[in-house]
Amino acid sequence: MKKNLLFYLLMSTLFVAGFSLKGNAQLLFEENFAYPVGDLLTAHGWANHSGTSNFIAVTAASISYSNYQSSGIGEEVTLTSSGEDVNKQFTAQTSGSVYAGLLVNVTSVATTGDYFFHLGATAMGTNFKGRLFVKKDASNNLAFGIAHSTTAANYSGFSYSLNT
Repeated sequence: MKKNLLFYLLMSTLFVAGFSLKGNAQLLFEENFAYPVGDLLTAHGWANHSGTSNFIAVTAASISYSNYQSSGIGEEVTLTSSGEDVNKQFTAQTSGSVYAGLLVNVTSVATTGDYFFHLGATAMGTNFKGRLFVKKDASNNLAFGIAHSTTAANYSGFSYSLNT
């Protein structure tokens, strides 16, 4: 997690699916945060790859989304403006595409934005394959962005609201 970003992140289900040219889907990783509230993610198979403060702990579930397959299952995590970056490995993919889904409730973010989710190589470090960003405008409207590796984020319009 990088600076200037505070939000609740509920990855009640993180679907990461690899697709071959034939279109066969495979669930590679699912995270419902079904751990006791207060436990650190690093106690449940997540690895710290940077940051020595604001360790990421499980918090009580507070968001849901109708028709989202795993909504209402498990807990969530709350990320703050800076601190620990964690990752959890799944089977490496050498071809096809990888897709991810998550629920996010942004309560506060800077106008400059920052990333809060990333996919990377098995040896994480800063070798990110994809990153998800969020930022706000002067009216507190949110835009989400996506970037490959270290390239600049490509943002949506400012069509989203804080606390939703």
